[in-house]
Amino acid sequence: MNNFFLATLLLVSPVMLQAAAIYKWTDEAGNVHYSDSPQTRSAEEVDIKPVPDAEKIEQAKQREAILRKAAEDLQSNRKQREIQQLEAEKERRKQQRKKEQQAQTQEKKKEPREGRSEGYYQKQWQQQLPPQYPVPAPSGR
Repeated sequence: MNNFFLATLLLVSPVMLQAAAIYKWTDEAGNVHYSDSPQTRSAEEVDIKPVPDAEKIEQAKQREAILRKAAEDLQSNRKQREIQQLEAEKERRKQQRKKEQQAQTQEKKKEPREGRSEGYYQKQWQQQLPPQYPVPAPSGR
């Protein structure tokens, strides 16, 4: 009989605790107190929310897992976009350098190539000949 009474009390006590009002007040020394009955006129009733049941806790865990997965996916996508942007920037710079090199090559082609023209070699040859030898006339091409 004693065990039955104890088991009944344990089953009913959570329901009784939920229904009981809890009061909060502060004394003259500034200490905060809690009680099931108001001790002073300044005591305020505290709203205590009931503990969620196992089903709601499981749903919250599932929502959290879904949100964590979504956050990881977003982070991964952001990193991939950054890598793609860096690669695109690298490729753009490579193309820009290639265009600059081509432009420099074009300018070099337009400049007269000193030292390789027929007149340049003729002058060099004349300077190397001793003065007593006549210089032949350039051939007409």
